[in-house]
Order: sequence, then C-alpha cells, then structure tokens
Amino acid sequence: MNTHNKSLKGVTVLDISRLLPRGYASLLLCEMGVRVIKVEAPGVGDYHRGVIPGGLLESHTRVIHQGKESLTLDLKVVSDQKIFLKLVKKSDVIIESFRPGILDKMGLGFKKLQKVNPKIILCSITGFGQKGSKSHMAGHDMNFVGLSGLFHKMRDRSGLPVLPDFQIADMAVGMEAAMKISAALVEREKRKKGRRLIVRC
Repeated sequence: MNTHNKSLKGVTVLDISRLLPRGYASLLLCEMGVRVIKVEAPGVGDYHRGVIPGGLLESHTRVIHQGKESLTLDLKVVSDQKIFLKLVKKSDVIIESFRPGILDKMGLGFKKLQKVNPKIILCSITGFGQKGSKSHMAGHDMNFVGLSGLFHKMRDRSGLPVLPDFQIADMAVGMEAAMKISAALVEREKRKKGRRLIVRC
C-alpha cells in the first residue's frame, strides 16, 4: 500500500458495496489517507470472502481490503440501521452497489442520509446506471467488456478470441469512482453540502 500520499487524511468513507470495482475504489481512497470502514452483512459479508481458501482469489481479496476497518451490520434491521446512521453522521462518503431503489426500500435513501448529514456524498456504482431498461440487470466484467466491443479486438496470434488476464471494466470503474469522489470532496468545500454520484460500468 502507498503510505506516502495522505492528501485525503481526515476523510471517512463507509463502504457498503460488494466485489471488485467498489472495493478497488475504496482501496484507492484508502491509499490516499482515507479511513475506510467496510460494512458487511452478517454471515455473508463481501462475496469475495466466499472463494476457495488458499486460492488466487483469496489473495486478491486480501489485497483489495487491506488497510480498511471492518464492521458487521444487517442494514435491513432497524437496530443496525440506527448504528449505521450514527456512523453516517460522522462520515464524509458512502460507497454502495445495490440495485437501483434498494437503499430507498431499506429507508436509507439519499434524502434520508442527507437529513442525518447534509454534507454526505453518496457514490452509487451499478452496471447499467440508476435509470433505463437495463438498470436492474446484473452484470460482471466480461459482460461490460463484451458490450464495449473490446473482445472483438482481443485475439491471439492465430486470430482466436482470448480473455483478458485482469478485470478491465471493474478496475476502470473503481478508478472513475475514486476520482469522482475526490472531486466531490473538493466541490463540497465550496458548496458546503454533499451530493449523489452515479457511476456505471
């Protein structure tokens, strides 16, 4: 981990997201001095933790979550929601990856979060955005790379298509989210209030 860049020291992020692009976003922020509190559901946690012990993905999970604090909360339970909202009051950013409308159904939508903390920045990362015919569809790195047409360009010497050896779309989205959050933190100093960020694969 980069221990030299502490430009965002003093900022607190609540990461209630799952899997790589969101985890990579909070890792990048963590490397800039941000305090990241990863909030995970009891029993399940981040799906990354469900991989075969000792495998490559387990190492991958450890790298993505290094330097972060961890807390178990069931955001569907009122008592745990109260604990979460106490954390929101003292935090700067929330990163989430639920499908559109889920936070509102749980009573934790942006309007509610703003009432608790007017300066909160909510970054929502989904595969196809918050609106539109595909907004509720699930998706993974290969889906997005395929839809972009990039697979058509990726071939071996014999012309056969090949899979990339890393998650192109996921990493790119993680970087985009980290940049947008950083910019929103600067903007907040001028506007004196938070905002919602929409990031899509």
